[in-house]
Order: sequence, then C-alpha cells, then structure tokens
Amino acid sequence: MSSFKDVIWMLAVFYIRFIDTAMGYSFQTVRFSDSLEKVSQILIDKPKIKCQNMNEGKEKTMKDRTKWDYSNQLIVLMKHKPLEKITVRELCKACDARPQNFYYHFRDKYDLVTWIYAQDIVAVCEAHPNSPWSDVLKICYHNLMARRDFYRNAFQDDSTNALIHYIVAFQIDLYTDILKRKGVAVDDALLFTVTYHAYACAEITKKWLTDHTPVSPELFTQRIMDAMPDRLREPLERGGIQAERG
Repeated sequence: MSSFKDVIWMLAVFYIRFIDTAMGYSFQTVRFSDSLEKVSQILIDKPKIKCQNMNEGKEKTMKDRTKWDYSNQLIVLMKHKPLEKITVRELCKACDARPQNFYYHFRDKYDLVTWIYAQDIVAVCEAHPNSPWSDVLKICYHNLMARRDFYRNAFQDDSTNALIHYIVAFQIDLYTDILKRKGVAVDDALLFTVTYHAYACAEITKKWLTDHTPVSPELFTQRIMDAMPDRLREPLERGGIQAERG
C-alpha cells in the first residue's frame, strides 16, 4: 500500500509534468522517494523560518557580514569551478580566514549555498511585508536571475546535500509560516496543497534558471501564480504577506 508521502509524490509528478508542458520544458524523472526523504530530513533539521527577525542587533549584523564575506567569495569561485571541486580550505584562503571560523557559521559548503538562497528570498519578504505574494515572488525571481550563473552551478550538484531538496523544504516552511501569520488554519488538506506546489515549483524554478533561454522573471512569476492551486493562491494574495492574525 502506498504511503501518504508516495501519494504526494505521484500527484506532484503529474503536476510538474503539466507545468513542464505548459512552459515548454522537458521533464526528466528523478528518484522521488530518495528526494522526499531528504526533504523530510531538512524540514526536521533546519531552523524554522522567522521572516520578521532578520535584524536582531549589532551582533547579528556582524555575523551576517562575515557570512556574506564567505558567500561573495564562493560566488566568485563558482564562476570558474563546479561546487563539488571547491573545498572549504580553498574558500577560507580566499577570505583570509581560518577553517574554524567558517565552521562556526556553517556546517559545510552546502550549508553556505542554501544560506545564500535563503537570503535571496527572506530579504525580499522583509523589505515588502505589505505586498501580495505575487509582487514578492517577482522580486525573488529577479534576485535568483541576477545570480543565475551561481545557481546553474549549484544545481549541477546532485549529492545528498543538493540545493533542490533544500528549496522544497524551504518553500514548505515559508508558505506555512505566511499562511499562519494570516490566520489561516493549515490543516492536513492545505499542507498537502503546500507540499504539492512546493515540489513542482522547486523543479520548475531549477529548469527556468538552467534553461538556455529563460523567460523573464515577470512572465515566469505570472505562470507560477496561474499554476498555483486556488486554496493556496487566494490567501497569499490577500493583503500583505506578513499580516498578523485578526
């Protein structure tokens, strides 16, 4: 008998294939059961997203500045080398820092890659708390497109730490967080919808960023919003993304 997770994946496959066809992409089958387990573990291990707590004083600012030093150097290195060939020691040498300092901030280089992605999304949420999700999403996609070379390199990694697994888990957490802020009860049915959309959206975003001739962020956002299930789109578009419970 199929498990609940397997059912989600079966439906997600059909959903992704439908969007792929509509957007002109060719979908390649992946090992869904393995990926789902990785995403589940990320959701368990990673800290919960708290968009409203991005600025917590001088200490946090200094830590973020150090993290961005590592991030900027990694982005530069990835212009010339695949992620799998870059070592933490090499990155630290470029930053004139000791490996111990790097490991104080990140578990490994893959953790740094996911941090960069998270900042590209969360920073927009922080800057536009009163905007509907479609406006926020469009700016997020502009951010991702601006780092397209970085993400194309990162998406080449298909290890257990692959960025795509983190993106799925991140989106599930982010959508759930926004819905709860709006006072929406996230029951099993709505969580199913969120999960369903997150898997499809992550894969399509990967294909968009790695395509030779990607459509504009504006058109891509429109297509994502058109493909989003009504039960998810309607509350996300109603008022600002950080609306508190009434």
